[in-house]
Amino acid sequence: MRICAVLFVAAILSASGSLLAGDAHECVSILNNSKRLACFDLAFAVSEKQADCREIEMLDLQLDLEALVGRCVSAKGEILLGAGDIKTISRLGTTFDQNAVYLKLDNLPKEDRREVLLCNTDCVASVTGNIVEVFGLPRLKVQKFKVLE
Repeated sequence: MRICAVLFVAAILSASGSLLAGDAHECVSILNNSKRLACFDLAFAVSEKQADCREIEMLDLQLDLEALVGRCVSAKGEILLGAGDIKTISRLGTTFDQNAVYLKLDNLPKEDRREVLLCNTDCVASVTGNIVEVFGLPRLKVQKFKVLE
């Protein structure tokens, strides 16, 4: 019986893959409990690509940002002040860097978002995530955030 249930859920998921793809925000509107849970599982799953995130220097990230769209990267840098939950990351010691990389934080768990918001002046952190386009501009969609100093 369990095997039939698993196969049934797998069939539903494969048939509705386009519905389940994307950010977790899309999952909230799904009424069916099983589909909603599957959507969140997909939204927060760590894929093989993410497990193989490329560690990259901040300067290289800034230089190659557009070419890295769709790839997972991990970088260390200084978190710069922003408005509300908008933060940027840049090379250490470059507080007024015009080439800072914008961070997309909406997929982080609440505790991690709290850490980001508490990360103020002289906050050095490691960020890991995928480079995505938001309104045609590359952003680092953060999936892991860790304060280092």
